[in-house]
Amino acid sequence: TALRAEAERNRRDEEWIRFQVEELTAANLREGELARIEAEQSVLANADAIGEAIVASRNALDDEQMGVLLQLKTIEQAMSGVATNYAPAGELFERVHSALLDLKDVSSELATAAEHIDADPERLSQVVARIDLIYSLQQKHRVTTEAELIALRDKYSAQLQTITSGDERVVALEQHIAELRTEALRRADEIHAARAKAVPSIDAALSSTLAELGMPSARFTVDVATQEELLPTGRDRVSFLFTANAGIAPQPVEKIASGGEISRVMLALKALVARSMQLPTIIFDEIDTGVSGQIADAMGRIISDLSRSMQVINITHLPQVASKGKTHFVVYKEDTLLGAMTSIRQLSARERVDEIAKMLSGSTVTSAAIEQARCLLEAK
Repeated sequence: TALRAEAERNRRDEEWIRFQVEELTAANLREGELARIEAEQSVLANADAIGEAIVASRNALDDEQMGVLLQLKTIEQAMSGVATNYAPAGELFERVHSALLDLKDVSSELATAAEHIDADPERLSQVVARIDLIYSLQQKHRVTTEAELIALRDKYSAQLQTITSGDERVVALEQHIAELRTEALRRADEIHAARAKAVPSIDAALSSTLAELGMPSARFTVDVATQEELLPTGRDRVSFLFTANAGIAPQPVEKIASGGEISRVMLALKALVARSMQLPTIIFDEIDTGVSGQIADAMGRIISDLSRSMQVINITHLPQVASKGKTHFVVYKEDTLLGAMTSIRQLSARERVDEIAKMLSGSTVTSAAIEQARCLLEAK
């Protein structure tokens, strides 16, 4: 099966995927780590120069004889001494005092920094190795961030989990398929039994209707053949068999019936289905094709009978059928400024006589056609 083929392909990839998972997991990757340790590497690699700069800066600030802090303190005291007599000295005092406070903070921070700046070759070696590892993994997997490496690790882990549980999954799914097939076969058998039970009544009803439609020797039968293959509609292949003449074995209706016979068979079938399903509405679109005369009149009666229990919309060119309707609409085309338009209009009683007469005699309506139209309408 497709599932087993997929499981086999996955097993072939298992060793490679497992190695990727183990390698990425062992790396213990964390988002943002690379930027942090690269900054640490820069400090460790230049620890001596950084330490010397800090010491020189602290000496410049804190020297007991010439330090900047000492000199600013001297200026501060001098400005404070003359501020009473010299107004600008007060502002200068404040500015020097502020600078003195800032530089004291700088001196304190330099002292703290000096405690943390230490040339540590062992730690530098560890950091460089860690950076090399992350860059080598990024290059190998063609990504640029730790987040992408972590996502790959999770992806491969999920694939590995699918592979390791693949056989169990295949077995479980195959068991589920077998259970579903058993249930489908059970239901198919129920459907077959229902079909077989309905066949005699369908055959009798259709043969009776076909007799009304001028085929007293016609036989219609439904052949229900069971097979092993399950179809969307069950295990049956259903064929409609028909013969119009006694002594001739029924054959598939689509192979043996003429146009007029097919029209009558279709009407009989649709009438039976409509009644059994209690449809609210049924539409017949020229179902009377290929018939005329008495047969058309019989079809009209059957369609009219259906209208007693449901709405029937029937499209026809036969006067015998059109005359059976309770309401008559005419569909016609006309040319307008916008082009050809198709319209529909309900006919009055008088217009209906004229329309039936046209259907009887063509474009030239004769008095005989009008009289016959009245007879058809009265006989309905």
